Amino acid sequence: MKIAVIGCGYVGLVSGTCLAALGHKIIGVDVDARRIAGLTQGKVPIYEPGLSELILAEAVAGRLNFTTDIAAAIKESQSIFIAVGTPPSQKGGADLSMLFAAVDDVLKHANGPKTLVIKSTVPPGTGEK
Repeated sequence: MKIAVIGCGYVGLVSGTCLAALGHKIIGVDVDARRIAGLTQGKVPIYEPGLSELILAEAVAGRLNFTTDIAAAIKESQSIFIAVGTPPSQKGGADLSMLFAAVDDVLKHANGPKTLVIKSTVPPGTGEK
């Protein structure tokens, strides 16, 4: 299955890499062009035992790629995992602006039915919004 993982922080990078190891074709997407350039060059911005080696193996196998082109990633994928940050807001709750922006991108660029999975940490009731 072709899966776009929006957000290449800890959750998105680990989830996407493990899905690639299971045989899925993963497109990791991030707005941070330097992060994507580093990942493409094999520079992993987080530490998780064995992750660097697994990213390299899956990239060489052609199952793991990285891009900043969210539109193309959404169009090419059957499923989209959203794993963007939800930092604390000034009011004490979660700042869901990056999550809602990613959902808007999916709605804007989806070219047919897609399965959408929210991996970000969100408060109860977020899916109803």
